[in-house]
Amino acid sequence: MKKALSLLIAVLLLLNLPLCGAVSSPSLFGDLSFTASAVSSYDTLVELFNSIPERGTWAATYVDSTNLSYWYNQAEMVIENPEGYTEGYVANVLKGLSDAYGALQYRTTSLSIDKSSLSLKIGASATLKATVTPSNAADPVKWKSSDPSFVTVSDKGVVKAVKYTKSVITITATSNGHSDTCKVTVTNPIDKLTLNTDTKVTYKGMSFTLTPTATGLDSSSPISYSVVYTWDTSNEKVCTVNEDGKVTAVGTGTATIICSAKAGVTKTAICTVSVNNLIEITGFIPQFTTVDGAVTLIVGETETLSVNITPE
Repeated sequence: MKKALSLLIAVLLLLNLPLCGAVSSPSLFGDLSFTASAVSSYDTLVELFNSIPERGTWAATYVDSTNLSYWYNQAEMVIENPEGYTEGYVANVLKGLSDAYGALQYRTTSLSIDKSSLSLKIGASATLKATVTPSNAADPVKWKSSDPSFVTVSDKGVVKAVKYTKSVITITATSNGHSDTCKVTVTNPIDKLTLNTDTKVTYKGMSFTLTPTATGLDSSSPISYSVVYTWDTSNEKVCTVNEDGKVTAVGTGTATIICSAKAGVTKTAICTVSVNNLIEITGFIPQFTTVDGAVTLIVGETETLSVNITPE
């Protein structure tokens, strides 16, 4: 078609016919009467038409190609039979096809999530990012959790661990049939550490054992880490403590026994110990007297007597 057009222009030049200036004509090329602007519109239309991908790819490439399909058909008819259309019609088809092609919204052809796995403690959140190709794709990205009773995900990709589970939860992002996943593990770290007592009065030379109890964020579920306990004393001249929490009073005074537990995070608990000297008693003679005085009992009767003991 382009070769025929060039040959036609060459013939006009040899015949000294004008290329410019509007000429009234029922068609573009029907009687060899056309303008240079018409030739330019036609050439541009052909070039645009040839640059558009094949029709068979549109459904997978564009969100809605209805308008493009209409103007593509009009352009195809003009290109196949330019003699049957006026200059104005060609210009109109060119504009229609150009606008329709430029307004197309592209479909997602691939999708990927920025993280393949995620570990969240109960109550924690993180945001996943889904990248689509092309970057200006109009198809929405939809998020889904395999079990929202444990892990939820918003339409913006915000993932939240709401309850502890030993299972791995899958977060899926989908756009136009393309998808990617992220595996989420929910952890139940230690949240609270207590000792069987937080104060203790003892005596030099004596020992006792402190027992720690660790609970997780979900107190009804086991802690999802191995709990490691460590012990320390604020004053080893008063109390010592071993790795099992056994405290020995070695001097008088006050000391703080510190227990630390690490299970995802570290928590501490303390016990304040007061150590006194033992009082050595060499002996005593108790004196017993009744408070109520003499009591007369009949056979078979009972009576409770109160006594004072000295020294106390």
